[in-house]
Amino acid sequence: MTLFNDIALAARIAVRDMRGGARSLWLLVAGIFVGAAAVALLGTTSQSLVDGARRGALESIGGDLSLRLFHRPPSDAELAIIRREGDVSISTELRPMARAVRNGRAQGVPLLVELKGVDQQYPLYGAVETLPTSNLYQTLDQHAGLYGAVADPALFDALDLKPGDSFQIGRARYQLRGTLVVEPDRAFRAFTLGPRIMVLSESFPATGVTDYGAEVYYYTRVKLPPKSAGRVDARAALARIDQFSPQSGWRMVNAHDGVPGVERTLAMANVLLLFIGLGVMLVGGSGISGAVRAHVAKKMMIIAILKSIGSPRRVITMAIGLEVLAAASIGAVSGVGLGAFGPAIITSVLADQLPFALETTPGIKPMLAAGLFGILVAALFAWWPLMGVHDMNPRILLRKPITHPPGKPGVKVWLGAGIILLALVMLVFWVSPMPVLTVGFLIGALALAAFYYALGLGLSRLAKALAKGKGANLRLALGNLHRAGAPTG
Repeated sequence: MTLFNDIALAARIAVRDMRGGARSLWLLVAGIFVGAAAVALLGTTSQSLVDGARRGALESIGGDLSLRLFHRPPSDAELAIIRREGDVSISTELRPMARAVRNGRAQGVPLLVELKGVDQQYPLYGAVETLPTSNLYQTLDQHAGLYGAVADPALFDALDLKPGDSFQIGRARYQLRGTLVVEPDRAFRAFTLGPRIMVLSESFPATGVTDYGAEVYYYTRVKLPPKSAGRVDARAALARIDQFSPQSGWRMVNAHDGVPGVERTLAMANVLLLFIGLGVMLVGGSGISGAVRAHVAKKMMIIAILKSIGSPRRVITMAIGLEVLAAASIGAVSGVGLGAFGPAIITSVLADQLPFALETTPGIKPMLAAGLFGILVAALFAWWPLMGVHDMNPRILLRKPITHPPGKPGVKVWLGAGIILLALVMLVFWVSPMPVLTVGFLIGALALAAFYYALGLGLSRLAKALAKGKGANLRLALGNLHRAGAPTG
């Protein structure tokens, strides 16, 4: 009850004190607002990108599961096990040479192309868009002795072809029947070595390009039943397949974990943006500390009077701390409110450039983290002047006015600062998706902080040494660098 009573009394003192004005804390509000807005804007934006990529992962990967083999297709025994998990589609990809067919003969310079063979079940997620619009299987099926094909517009230009013309791959010929506009499972593949062509896999034996030993990728994609289409169920299905054929050499991908390369890239971008925002907030720490010191200096006489009439030290310290916390909360909430517009801003800018839809609703986690960052950073930089208030002797204040708490920080001060710093570190790890990179950033940040703190102490001592024997003006100028309470450190 004593602690509760002290907090209630401190709150009453803080409210009455702030009624008289707290202009010195507006700099703190501004500093926390800028920092929290930066962290929230960058955090919600990166989270929107990650969530959008994960939602589009099923189409981008082509199924709940993707199993890739090189050089050989899956065996009948392997397919029997895989088909127990859900619907299966097998596509084949390779890079052969293509030549235009004119007057019944293959002519011209061969062109390297990216050839994809699909089956009747393709695609399991999403839809293939072609011009003219038609049923994909009917377009690619055999008519008049020729299998059909759809291709990127680049193939038409490179081989000087038009719809209805033919081209040759290996020993087989195909008829171009349309333009490939959208291929759902290639949304994140920006690198290509040639125009994209899609045909039926059943036509490959006639070409000879997939004979034994050819460099061919076989993708077996699985669409899980609706009741099992989740991350845990997908992992269990992969484990069952791997348990049956551990030596098959599958490259397994769980779409519910995101697109592997894209997920890593976005995670790294998320971490770097988080560090940028946190860096902005920490750089503003000097302004926060200065604002709190100015506020404490303004309240020195009030603090001395309260202590002289018997107010407990911790009640007065709590009262000043609550004022700082209120100002920091205003800045943090305002900054987070601005940061909530991050997803809407990036959606309006990048909606047409991204292969997936973005969520305009901001994430709760990055906004909560931004607010907590603001309050913890304010607490860290306000801790030193607040502890000076706690240890201040009122008799010194009543005899002469001072603008800074005298004395050096004790063990309790360092311990409290360490606890706040530990909370900040834990918050960083809670938000960051890449712990190793986070450790590197934190080590670098602490090393830089120690370096600049040591540099500040060195400058103070150098200024003190240079001030000896100098004229009054120069001695006064250097004295402002090494005097007690100077912000040099």
